[in-house]
Amino acid sequence: MPNNENDIVELGPVFAQKDPRNWEFHADMNHDGAITISDVDNWAEWIFFYPGDWLIKYLTNDMNAVARFFEISYNDYGGLLSGIISSVCWLAILFTVGAITLAVEDWFNGK
Repeated sequence: MPNNENDIVELGPVFAQKDPRNWEFHADMNHDGAITISDVDNWAEWIFFYPGDWLIKYLTNDMNAVARFFEISYNDYGGLLSGIISSVCWLAILFTVGAITLAVEDWFNGK
């Protein structure tokens, strides 16, 4: 930790780079000028990795000491770490939707 204002904590060049991920959805994901079937897999990849990539962005931007310790950077977008985080998030969402559906169904059936 810096002791005074003259001490500088260097976080490395990776934290100074521009965020490479496109956070807004665009139908023409491969930027070839047309919306085609080849964009569909890019849509699936964009939405699947969104939760993991968001957490990576949060760590690198707002908790950069933690990101540096675990060597997390923008280079992890769409990678193994992002995939694991995203899988856990999507499974949690599916289980939650399933539980709510069963609860509503039981409520309508008077159970």
